[in-house]
Amino acid sequence: ALGRPVVYAESDINAERYYGLLSYRFTDWFTAGIIYYADYAVTGDLRVKKRVECGLPDYSAWSRDLGVTGRFDITDYWLLKLEYHYVDGVSLLMPIDNPDGFAKSWDYFAVKTTFSF
Repeated sequence: ALGRPVVYAESDINAERYYGLLSYRFTDWFTAGIIYYADYAVTGDLRVKKRVECGLPDYSAWSRDLGVTGRFDITDYWLLKLEYHYVDGVSLLMPIDNPDGFAKSWDYFAVKTTFSF
């Protein structure tokens, strides 16, 4: 059931999304931050019920992401950013990309580097 596309009969699906970021520059080469993102794919009292009726888990109705980040300015032209995220829910994940199903809670680590010239 998780591999087939989900189609809703109603055409006025509402979603709510929130994003916040706080950061502090400790030195001229290091900045730390905390990120929070919430996505509620379908709002209202029936959001979970609708997902379950379509064969999806209840936690497919939301995603809540809490992350911590560190930015290292290696030189004036090169930076490195590290992020760790803990996510509850899977509203932003596609069933077709996850044929074996979903875990309710999951985490990931990201590394980004930027070089300007």
